Amino acid sequence: MNDISKMPRIAAPISDSEADALDAGVLAFVGDAVQTLAVRTRLALSMGTKSGEMHRAQIREVSAEAQAKAFRNIEKLLSEEETRVYKRSRNTHTFSSRHIDVYDYIVATGLEGLIGYLYLTGKNERLTELTTRHIFRQTAKKGIGIDGGKMLQIGKNAVLEALDSGKNVEKLCVMKDMRSEAIGRILKKARERGIKTTFVDRVWLDKNAAGAAHQGVIAVTSDYKYFDLEEVVAEARQKGEALFILILDGVEDPHNLGAVIRVADCAGITAVIVPKHRGAGVTDTVTKTSAGAIQYVKVVKVTNINDAVRYLKEEGARVFALDAQGEEMYKTDLTGDVALIIGGENSGVHRLTKELADGVIGIPQFGNVNSLNASVASAVVAYEAVRQRIKK
Repeated sequence: MNDISKMPRIAAPISDSEADALDAGVLAFVGDAVQTLAVRTRLALSMGTKSGEMHRAQIREVSAEAQAKAFRNIEKLLSEEETRVYKRSRNTHTFSSRHIDVYDYIVATGLEGLIGYLYLTGKNERLTELTTRHIFRQTAKKGIGIDGGKMLQIGKNAVLEALDSGKNVEKLCVMKDMRSEAIGRILKKARERGIKTTFVDRVWLDKNAAGAAHQGVIAVTSDYKYFDLEEVVAEARQKGEALFILILDGVEDPHNLGAVIRVADCAGITAVIVPKHRGAGVTDTVTKTSAGAIQYVKVVKVTNINDAVRYLKEEGARVFALDAQGEEMYKTDLTGDVALIIGGENSGVHRLTKELADGVIGIPQFGNVNSLNASVASAVVAYEAVRQRIKK
């Protein structure tokens, strides 16, 4: 489903509450239509006029069995709200075929409902993220051989950073007849490291970039390996460095996470902590948005944010939660071992997590929109800490 990013956008997206009011069968019906059209579009581009072959391929890709397998790729990536929509939509169609596994059918209708929900509410970036990178990634592999558990570094900057940082680049895909100074440097570095280079057409790059600006080059790398929190702390102690950590509590937008990682690199953050569930993890979109910073920032994934807060406090760090109602951050000492908790786009910092913190601090705001997104808030508070550290 690699062309879903090029699907026509719904002219007037409905609200989440309006989508909740719709019958689950309607969501599943819309999701099925969106999915089928996107698959047919991609197959038409790759197969041309071979209608019989295209029809058989379409049946395979939208079958209940294929969708059940696809859902297993994204189940752990879903937010609490997305999981609720999926569960509400399961088994909404009339079951009639004796040739379909009942479990596969139930899962497939739930997935269709989720796709329909994301499409109707205009959550296009999230829809593209899930479908292109995780649900239908198998369909993008033909001819190039992108195995599961791999990530794509998209665009010149991301690819150059991957090559310069020593990251395990397994394959380089460059557009045929593409010539520029940057591409020349990339090809030279790939040759020096003995990395296999494949020259592909624009169609392949467009499909796999899923709407991102690929600039004629994509690198295939090993999946991101998260860091261990205790090892991160031990390394900082060994170097004699103060801990400077960002904790993301429920930040689900991958673009926000990518931007936070970019801020973390610029501000000299020790590590960024993300939750295993109900939060964005490192994906291709995060890598692209970070503009290469992901190669230098330690991202730690933990099962429980509150346990991470307790551990950091035991290690002597002062932990502050960011909240609009908190004390002005300019009045708080942010030097020494410090961890800053940034809340999610909708829920903010969770109550218990806030109670565990040593204090609650806020960014002064004077406008009519009383909130900043996670990445902007991270940048503001991180650089206040940087200012204090430099001054000290």
